Amino acid sequence: MYNPHDGRPDLPQERVLSEREIELRKQWLKFGKDDESILKEEIDPLLTGHIDELMETMYNHFLSFEETRRFFPNQEVLYRARTAQGKYFERLAKGDYDQEYVSDRLRVGSMHHRISLDPKWYIGAYNSALSWLLPKLIEKYAGPEISAKLLPPVSSLLKVIFFDMGFAMESYISAKEIAITQQRDALRELETEKRVTKSILESAPIGIVSMDKSFNCLECNDEFVSILERDSRNEVIGKKLFELAPHLKPSILE
Repeated sequence: MYNPHDGRPDLPQERVLSEREIELRKQWLKFGKDDESILKEEIDPLLTGHIDELMETMYNHFLSFEETRRFFPNQEVLYRARTAQGKYFERLAKGDYDQEYVSDRLRVGSMHHRISLDPKWYIGAYNSALSWLLPKLIEKYAGPEISAKLLPPVSSLLKVIFFDMGFAMESYISAKEIAITQQRDALRELETEKRVTKSILESAPIGIVSMDKSFNCLECNDEFVSILERDSRNEVIGKKLFELAPHLKPSILE
């Protein structure tokens, strides 16, 4: 599924794969030139000529689940999503699975992470597409030798689907790992800032107090406790400032 709300995000540099790596993926899946030819000759006509039908089937399924329906809050968003995904499947069986193709598939995973689309919905979307496409292949090759005729296109189709899914899933995981790292770094920075602030608060030669809108004391340093002639912070924290220092005029601070 595509992000229906905005354009494609920039691809993280670490997810741009080399030609050598792409070729290795193809070799691992035994996805070769013969498969590309079969996809272009046998699968592409079924997809290109019936994209609207495929999108209707898939999006009826998406809209029947509350969890996926929420990604399409209005008709405009739904239209953009269907159009983008239609182009995705139009490209699926046209061959030339080069760096540009792979980069486009890598973006899918990062989009899904950004809009919080769990991989289970992405995998389910492909299942919906396969459930629509396989009967059309069976119908095309109906006859006494259907097994021999059907095996090559189904095999090639599965290879390109796993080729695609591998990139999308890896990119999703990578985007999630980056987000976790950024959150962890932000928390560390916040903790550092808090420690610095606390150090300044403790060592300041003047009284410092933090209060809420009702002038309840939330935090203070020892100098402030001394100014109020109290023995500890426990006698200050949680109390109203004007109860602790009745000589102060509320109007000054209000």
